[in-house]
Amino acid sequence: MLFDLSTSYIIMILIHTYLCTVIDSTRLQRDTASVTMDLLDRFLCTESHRATQARANRKEYQLAAMTCLYIAVKIYEPFELDANLMSRLSRGIHSAEEITALEYEILVSLQWKLANPTPFQFVNYLLSLLPESAKPVAPLLYENSHFQTELAAGDYAFACIKSSTVAVASILNSMGSALGGVDQSSSAFNECVSYRHMYGERICQGDIGDR
Repeated sequence: MLFDLSTSYIIMILIHTYLCTVIDSTRLQRDTASVTMDLLDRFLCTESHRATQARANRKEYQLAAMTCLYIAVKIYEPFELDANLMSRLSRGIHSAEEITALEYEILVSLQWKLANPTPFQFVNYLLSLLPESAKPVAPLLYENSHFQTELAAGDYAFACIKSSTVAVASILNSMGSALGGVDQSSSAFNECVSYRHMYGERICQGDIGDR
């Protein structure tokens, strides 16, 4: 029996929280959680028999999440987490053999399309376009925007929204809070306001990037 929407929402939050705990304990990049959730969401939307099982069984759902983390680490981290270590991180619930077997199933189901840009990465790309005069507020914008994209990764409401849209919305929110402490007569303030208006209008028109 498939999970209802409310149950799926709760499970997604729990899985994301669990992944962040694992990532922090292994000193991985926080964006690896976003990559993992993206792989997991797309896999669960496929017609794979294993995806159908994961949508109906919490243990299979957790196995899929752990396997997606295993794949994400291989792609984006400078080192690899051994399948036996992944098994230990699951507290022995899933064996190394189960993880590697499902890895192949996920790769085939996704047709090896594994490099979707995340909201975190879009934030980096977009903020790199800030003019030099706005650099004084850049560190705060990066920090606040990254934090918001991490929150969005664990919220089912954002699962079907373009990564670029989530990134721009995060930046606009961050600018709203960051500009409160900036001299309104400064060039940094004016540049950020211009940036905010430009991208705010584009996001409302729906022409910011593709997922």
